[in-house]
Amino acid sequence: MRTLRLAGLALAWALFAVPAQAHDPFDASTQVTLLDDRIEARVTLGYDAARAMLRALGLPPEQAGPIARGGETRALAPGGAARLLRLHEGGRELAPQALLAAGGREEVSFVLTYPRPASDRLALRASYFELVEDMRPGTLVVTDARRRLLASTLLSASAPDAALPLEAATAGAAAGQGAGFVAFFLLGVEHILTGFDHLLFLCALLVTLTSARQMAAIVTAFTLAHSLTLALAALDVVALPASLVEPLIALSIIVACVANLLGREAARARLWMAGVFGLVHGFGFAGMLRESVQGHAGRELLLPLLSFNLGVEAGQLLVAAAMVGLLVLVRRRQAYLRYGTPAISCLVIAVSTWWLLERLYLV
Repeated sequence: MRTLRLAGLALAWALFAVPAQAHDPFDASTQVTLLDDRIEARVTLGYDAARAMLRALGLPPEQAGPIARGGETRALAPGGAARLLRLHEGGRELAPQALLAAGGREEVSFVLTYPRPASDRLALRASYFELVEDMRPGTLVVTDARRRLLASTLLSASAPDAALPLEAATAGAAAGQGAGFVAFFLLGVEHILTGFDHLLFLCALLVTLTSARQMAAIVTAFTLAHSLTLALAALDVVALPASLVEPLIALSIIVACVANLLGREAARARLWMAGVFGLVHGFGFAGMLRESVQGHAGRELLLPLLSFNLGVEAGQLLVAAAMVGLLVLVRRRQAYLRYGTPAISCLVIAVSTWWLLERLYLV
């Protein structure tokens, strides 16, 4: 009984400790486009980080709300741009000429316009890491006016600085030293470990099974399915709007838990559920990756796609292995079979219903 109690307490803590806006609220990506007469920088922040940024820029709730929730675009005073990015030419900081905030359903993009400097190299600092403590690492992609990749790297709270090459020679060298396999692999690991909705769906599928072999089959089906749609979406072969994908992800968790409560424990049915809904979850993974690989094309896109997906799978396998071990242990207890599975399923349904309503109406 002690094991059962500990397992229940751990799961309850996990369910209620995670943020309600579970899908990447603190993600960020930065794209810099070098034009002949100016530099345009686009910083895309996940929902919670964007709200914090809008407050820091001095917008009252009645103005920030339509941007964060309604997709409105608004011109802001460029003087606040230093809270987002800082560009330095030598020891001189460039002053932005314009700042726009363009809202989406789960993120806000801040577009900054700077004059094109005379020197061939600039220094960039992602100052939004100083403002929002929970920011996750994100990519910086530098392209030219023809959308050709000049450089890419990974920005984080511990490494918020990067050099921007403005000449072809230095651009080629920087691109060769850009964000590589390890950076995107770690990005994938962090993405799944903080993707509580994906992990809860996996938990809902596994919680009623008794065989480790059946559990492994479920994890494999889910992996293959979301890897397929992740690749298709990242390559722009298939695209679905986040306003459809995110509610469907929350709904998939509810459906799996309702099946638990109805006693439908057939492994074959869960295998199909893992495959079908795994396709939907893959589109959820792809949203952040697509932002991170802007400017990549052809072979340049294959490396981040492969390494990010491997990172997702590595993180998922770590969680699944711990989950399978715990479930194999506690399912030996009759009390768990009678009370544990229904209680866990009801808790997960409650959290997932909140996510569903939030993604449909509250975001």
